Amino acid sequence: MAYSLTTKDQARCIIHFSACDDSDALISPKDIKSWSTLYEAAKIRNHKPILEIAEHLNENEIPKNVMYHRKCRILFTIKRDLETIKRRREEASEEEGNGSTAKKRPSRRSTTDTRLYDPVCIFCNKEQYLKETRSREKLIKAVQLRADETLRRCAIIKEDSNIIAVTSRDIVAAEAHYHISCYKSYTNLSRLKKSEPKESGEVDESDDSYFSYKVAEIEAYENLFSHIRDKIFTEGQIVPVAQLTQMLEGFMSTKCETLRLSAKKNIRRRLEAEFGESIQIISNVSGKLLLVPNTLSLKDVVLENEQLQREIKSLKEKSTDPVQIIDQASLKIRESIQRDMSRTPWPFHPSNVSTTITKTPELHRFFTGLLNGDPKNENVSERVCTLVESFEQDVIYAVTRGQYKPPKHILLPNAVKALTGNTELITTLNKLGHGISYSQLEENETALCLQKKAADSSNRVLLPSSIKSYIFTLLAWDNIDRQEETLSGKGTSHRVNGVVIQPKVFGPDPPPKELPSINRSKQRALQLDHQVEDLDVYISGSRVGPHPLKTRENFVEDRSKSAKFAQAKNILWILARQQNAENQEIPSWTGFNIKTRDQVSISQDVV
Repeated sequence: MAYSLTTKDQARCIIHFSACDDSDALISPKDIKSWSTLYEAAKIRNHKPILEIAEHLNENEIPKNVMYHRKCRILFTIKRDLETIKRRREEASEEEGNGSTAKKRPSRRSTTDTRLYDPVCIFCNKEQYLKETRSREKLIKAVQLRADETLRRCAIIKEDSNIIAVTSRDIVAAEAHYHISCYKSYTNLSRLKKSEPKESGEVDESDDSYFSYKVAEIEAYENLFSHIRDKIFTEGQIVPVAQLTQMLEGFMSTKCETLRLSAKKNIRRRLEAEFGESIQIISNVSGKLLLVPNTLSLKDVVLENEQLQREIKSLKEKSTDPVQIIDQASLKIRESIQRDMSRTPWPFHPSNVSTTITKTPELHRFFTGLLNGDPKNENVSERVCTLVESFEQDVIYAVTRGQYKPPKHILLPNAVKALTGNTELITTLNKLGHGISYSQLEENETALCLQKKAADSSNRVLLPSSIKSYIFTLLAWDNIDRQEETLSGKGTSHRVNGVVIQPKVFGPDPPPKELPSINRSKQRALQLDHQVEDLDVYISGSRVGPHPLKTRENFVEDRSKSAKFAQAKNILWILARQQNAENQEIPSWTGFNIKTRDQVSISQDVV
């Protein structure tokens, strides 16, 4: 009768171990290789549900109704357990072939023979007597599910492949038997924890966390062993054991676990136990352990050693000749400069030039060692750092023949032109390799103007690219005339400069406009498109400007003069009134002031 999965069975793990959590997600074979591994393990374990499903499959067909937990698959396909089952089966077949009639000790029936275990203790595999008596200890049949889970955890912690093989099936369903004393002795983990040295900084963990750690450690070791078989054995590599330890830590980190110190110390024992005579672990001169696979033949070692000796001899010969060392260093630095440096775009704006140069590691190391005496020292003084950057830029500019223009060779000529305007000084710096030529400087400025005119041809006024739109702007304009002295006053310059002031605005800026490309030419001046109109001839005279502003002292002085003048007028009015008191012809004080101020314009007050 063929085995078939019902809808209820499809939602269950087909190879479930009671020690694993039922709430974990179920998965299925992802490819033919995964199914083949599971099928081979089922044939060794004689797992009938999987074998009966495989009988109805075509070649290279993957069943869709086989579901299992990830941890159950790991325990089901452990190579050590599978090899133990195969070895026991071969030993049993050899004994049957030899016709041995000797009385055998009662043994636990293998999981491949039947679905039920023989009524023999799964721990001691013999009869057990009670202490200080001649009475045999009774066998207890496993009837509680927690016994299966406890045994499984203890077997994983102790790395007991025999009990792991027994608990690969449900011991309650298989009717496993054991002695109470054997069960208590085997599941007493306090002895194991007391015998193990406690690592520094390690805290006590619960059984659940320790069980999950051991499962992750087993899977990590399986990945490491697979890598050694597939990579190291195949290619015949010699690998440091410390590198294998790092790989093991990486496998553990993928399972969210940290490899313990005891596992690091025992990795050599695990490797030797797994591969036996297939590997050799030796110490090098510095005491580091090396794993040497036996697939590495003596012929390969001898040939590789001979090749290395020839290379070392060649390097020694080259390293002893100073001329060859200098030649190789110069060629290496030249190759690195030509490889890393690209052509500077045309035209280049001085404000867009970065003050940090693109360093070539070889050239930087050379000048650091030349000036400081220690190429490895990165904490050099500010003076040495400045000189190294200056020398680097000069060498890069010279090697690329001016194709790459470092910041120094652009900014220095611009600064000299702005401060002195001396073309001969700029030409001298160019001949010494410290900057671009004056003609290149003029051509670049002309190209920048042409590029700006082409980009903003629709605008009436050309504005710098740093001026932003839709922002409050303050404009300040003033004339800066050049006072040329001519006989007629004709031909003088009248220049007006403006300053644009904008506040800083934080936020996303609009994307910059794409500037049109300007072909490089030898044009060094702009040609004006409009006709220049001559100014009328005039004769210059003295400058007429606004009157000086009055200060506080001026106002005090004016008020004092007004008060003295008013006082003099009052005295004059008094004396005039006293001359002819009977026939008075002098008006009153108000009339007198009106007559004396009749020429002064009166402004009406506005209230």
